[in-house]
Amino acid sequence: MASFIIPERPIPIIGQTTTVDISPGTKYGHKSDGAVITTTVIVENPEPNDLSVPFSLLTADPDENRPPIPKVRIKKEVREMGSADYDQEQMVKAGMELAAQQGGNPEQTRQSLTALLAAIDKPRRLKTYITLKPSEKMLLQFTHRQRITPAADGTMHFKDLAPLPQYCIKTGGSIHYAVALPRPLDGLNPQLVPELCQPAGWTQAPMGERVWLWWRWQNDPLLEVVYKY
Repeated sequence: MASFIIPERPIPIIGQTTTVDISPGTKYGHKSDGAVITTTVIVENPEPNDLSVPFSLLTADPDENRPPIPKVRIKKEVREMGSADYDQEQMVKAGMELAAQQGGNPEQTRQSLTALLAAIDKPRRLKTYITLKPSEKMLLQFTHRQRITPAADGTMHFKDLAPLPQYCIKTGGSIHYAVALPRPLDGLNPQLVPELCQPAGWTQAPMGERVWLWWRWQNDPLLEVVYKY
């Protein structure tokens, strides 16, 4: 299961930080572990006019139409993202147009988006519009969740999608992604399966009794963390 947040119009991104907090639901009466995903995006409107940008969240979780619905925090406002029609062909076309406008490779974008959308089983799309005033910089915070169901061998696979080729990162900007495994308590001892984690280049560090992994953005769009109890 995977998901991603994507701006559907060109907008400079100063930085993005995503934090994933995994809880051990399978050990306490649930069919899956839970991951709460918080993504903070700092965007900027360099234009002399107001800029309205649609942001979409694509998810495979059928429970996303029930509370808690994915939310975005905009200054003092907390807004639920609304359901929107899903059209893969239209999303790929829009991504290619964004890439072309930003001097990117439309064909690379088509291949990446097609592969990523194929990796999401029965995707659902949620959407909201963000409006920035001229020269305004704004911090947006998106919160959603994923379920992590045990594989046949008992391993737990958390999958997510990193930024896509049409992302417009400002010079000097960066994207950071961190995942925290469940805390080892009450006899639990979650262990990373490092040979199955991707992409390469992640850093592992223990903090506050928990194992954390983090990446800076790479071209490989698929991120996977595998652990077991």
